[in-house]
Amino acid sequence: MGKSKKVFGASRGSAQREEFAMTFRDKDDREIQHDFKAVVRMDAAGLKRAMHGMRTDPEMGVEIMFDVVATQLDDTDGVPAEWNPAPHRPSNQWPTEGAVPEYVPITEGDIESFTEELEDDDTDRDNTLSLMGAWFRPPGASVVWLPWSDREQFTAHEAGSSRRRWHDLIDHHDDLAIELDDVTALFQWMIGLVSGRPTRPSS
Repeated sequence: MGKSKKVFGASRGSAQREEFAMTFRDKDDREIQHDFKAVVRMDAAGLKRAMHGMRTDPEMGVEIMFDVVATQLDDTDGVPAEWNPAPHRPSNQWPTEGAVPEYVPITEGDIESFTEELEDDDTDRDNTLSLMGAWFRPPGASVVWLPWSDREQFTAHEAGSSRRRWHDLIDHHDDLAIELDDVTALFQWMIGLVSGRPTRPSS
């Protein structure tokens, strides 16, 4: 009988869970702190690519570093980062009182046709969908449908997971600035967590 071999990667260790705050600055140089939760279980290959990119192509390395940080943030403490409300409409009428209609996606062609009928160039996409009586399924729901006008309780910045809020602040808030040294310190802190040598981000 042959000797059993050692298998690496057959099981995953528990993730390191930590809370932290990151300081942003607005255009008046006022400090604004945002709180996040990290769930650190770093992919070794991804970490190697990040470190290699930072050495060989600083610009690409910075982008990879931001992406690696994002993947280590909790995506379950709020609305997930990849979720977006998808507009639907009932495909049938209620045949009997209390029956649930079936829903079908509203296409861009449907929106364009409805907009042409409105003859109102000032109506934006969300208002158009509300006028169309659109519905959406909230995150994590399988049977619940809500009217389009309720979407803001899920799309609001505060409703997002740590990962969703990070992406929102980095990608969609030109009025806020974040120091590259601070993101680098956060990245190094995350590496320390998985390596067993954590160091707190500077306060």
